[in-house]
Amino acid sequence: MLNGWQCRAELEKVQSLVSDGTDSKLLAEIKEAQNEEFKLKARLSELRLQHERVRSELQAVEEDTRALSSIQERYLTAILLCKIGRYWKDFNDYFLSVRNYVEDRDSLRLKAVRFQSCLWRSRNTSQKKYSASGTVMF
Repeated sequence: MLNGWQCRAELEKVQSLVSDGTDSKLLAEIKEAQNEEFKLKARLSELRLQHERVRSELQAVEEDTRALSSIQERYLTAILLCKIGRYWKDFNDYFLSVRNYVEDRDSLRLKAVRFQSCLWRSRNTSQKKYSASGTVMF
């Protein structure tokens, strides 16, 4: 695209050709300008096509990015849920082992109390008490 100075220079060039009276030079310049305009229009249409291809590729990349983002979000959610599930499984396993330990401890204490009770009963039954007179008391 021509700027202001280039347009002025082209106008002066055309005016000088017209004032010289050389129509053939003017026609050649017009033909050259038309050829250049045709080339520029062809280049413009080519650039527009390229722009549309790039735009479509950009949209495809944006769709892929959204899809990957969605997949990544689901993957991270799955990992998080897996870790949370693992935490609760470990917590439940620990809680179960503590409960089993407490039950075992309580049963051992109960056995110890029964054993002690039996021991005291057997001591009391096997010991003979003597009175002051020397007779055996039951």
